[in-house]
Amino acid sequence: MTHFIRKNVQHWLLILAVILPIAITYPVGAQANDPVIIRIIPPDAQVVVNQTIDIAVEVENVSNLYGIDVLLEFDPQAVAVVDMDPILDGVQVQLGQFMDPGFSIINLADNELGRLRLAMTQLNPSPPKEGTGNIVVVTFLAKAVRPTGDITVISAKLADPQGNLIDVDEVEDGSLTVVQSLAGPTSTSIPGGPAGTPLPTATQTPTPTLTPIPTQTFTPGPTEEFTETPDVTNTATPTRTPRQSATATEETSPTANLTPTRTATLAATQGAQEPSVTALFSNTPTRTGNLDQEDGQGAGLNPWWIIGPGVIILLGGVAYYWYQRKKKSSGAML
Repeated sequence: MTHFIRKNVQHWLLILAVILPIAITYPVGAQANDPVIIRIIPPDAQVVVNQTIDIAVEVENVSNLYGIDVLLEFDPQAVAVVDMDPILDGVQVQLGQFMDPGFSIINLADNELGRLRLAMTQLNPSPPKEGTGNIVVVTFLAKAVRPTGDITVISAKLADPQGNLIDVDEVEDGSLTVVQSLAGPTSTSIPGGPAGTPLPTATQTPTPTLTPIPTQTFTPGPTEEFTETPDVTNTATPTRTPRQSATATEETSPTANLTPTRTATLAATQGAQEPSVTALFSNTPTRTGNLDQEDGQGAGLNPWWIIGPGVIILLGGVAYYWYQRKKKSSGAML
């Protein structure tokens, strides 16, 4: 019996060990099923003419929030949105402190139309947001005394880190009245911050500087006719004329074959480039007179140039003959 009771106790302890964690986490699961609400705070606001007031858009019971897209409508005759980022063009509103500044897709208010829109997303490593907090803060300036005017939430979209939309169960609009004086306490300011880096727009891109330089400046003018430019090397040759010294005569031997050779060489060294070289041969006079006569170009052929070497060779041969003969005589005596 004792053994059976002890066994049943162990059985129930095992069941409690399984059920207890579920029971503890059940309230958390119930909280996750609470409705997601978008509302204007304060819901009924009053502002004195020529003064400012802060109005916020609040989200309640949200889970895994990473991006927002909120569109509001207001009375442009009664109030105007105050620009919170004078560096950028247009009129910008503030991001609520519930979310981290990230990438601003659009942040713009139109005071003539009476509408404003803020669409932005957090950036990694910012974590998703859970719970309740302000997501948009708008500063209004009271322009004229007007009866109660609505601040309407036209659209409110929430997204998770994957870009999936989060269901919004309820939207609560607000009202804003501009009065001449206010007897009660004035409204307190609502802290906010910048939405983050704005999305580049076409007006910020210096597209006019990307136009190409006109190519008309590279077109040759009427004076740049390159085909009519004369060739300097071709025109220089016909203008040259042979010098007078090229036709100088020399008194040479009756040997005719020396005349054209010396005349042609002389003409070539003095720069004559005439196309008809044969004319120099036919027009050059032959040499006349003695062989030893000299003109201005060189000396004539001297006969001692031939006789002198012959005599030297002859004398050398005679000396060599006597030397060999004397050598043989000496060998015979021995």
